[in-house]
Amino acid sequence: MNDVAPMTEVRLPNGLDIVCQSPTEALFFYEDLFEKQVYFRNGITLPEDACVFDVGSNIGMFMLSVHFLCVRPRLFCFEPAPPLYRILDENRRRHGVDATLHNFGISDEETTASFTFYPQSSGMSSFHGDLDEERQVLRSLMENQRDHGMPGMEAVMKHADDLLEARLQSTALTCQLRRLSDVIAEHGISTIDLLKIDVQKCEMEVLHGLSEEDWPKIKQIVVEVHDTEGRVEAMNALLHEHGYRVLAEQDTLYEGTGIYNLYAHRPLSSSASAATAAAARLARRKARNRTHQRRPHS
Repeated sequence: MNDVAPMTEVRLPNGLDIVCQSPTEALFFYEDLFEKQVYFRNGITLPEDACVFDVGSNIGMFMLSVHFLCVRPRLFCFEPAPPLYRILDENRRRHGVDATLHNFGISDEETTASFTFYPQSSGMSSFHGDLDEERQVLRSLMENQRDHGMPGMEAVMKHADDLLEARLQSTALTCQLRRLSDVIAEHGISTIDLLKIDVQKCEMEVLHGLSEEDWPKIKQIVVEVHDTEGRVEAMNALLHEHGYRVLAEQDTLYEGTGIYNLYAHRPLSSSASAATAAAARLARRKARNRTHQRRPHS
């Protein structure tokens, strides 16, 4: 199967024009990242000049959300799949994002590995591909969308088997992997305001690629965790061990999938927390204004 699907242009509900492989999936990403702001919950905030590591960038929707949230962000994006990296780079170029892009994944060693790539469900692509598991996750998401009253989902579910078959057509890619600490050293990074990890069952390997001296450099972490074999508990313990307060949360649309987001930040004094929350509210208002000002006009 050809792994390079054509780029499709999509205008998002906020007026941003992007390219993607699957418009349906892009709109799902948009709801999570721009409307629900799943990576900026539970006390996660960014300064206007934030240094952000985006591990598992996909087509760049999180990259764009940070670009419009912050005034002078410094972004480092990691996407191992060449078809997605090509789209990520195009979205960066279109919106003038100041980001350093890397066409490799992050793990606990420098190596190459087989990557299961789903062109029509790219967010399910993984170094630990499991077709039955991916099918069950997608089916649960679709059922939850129907149960939450999403228009058209009753009709869609009548053809769920055929749709899942089409969306989970895959191809195998060979992709490069590197350690996060090696990248931190190469770029001379002293502080990471937010480490975002969405790597489809590879999240523990990402953090095991951190040297002990680099953990204190990372102020906040948001990581998607697939709770098989006690991974949520293990991740929670690892983050606590390195001085973070951690909250695990499962979005209602992900019920039955075993997928959780863990929000980790280093403790602040109560007064500092209040000041940070106030700054976050102001930043969000400014971000809405910048999104309106920067979006392309017809």
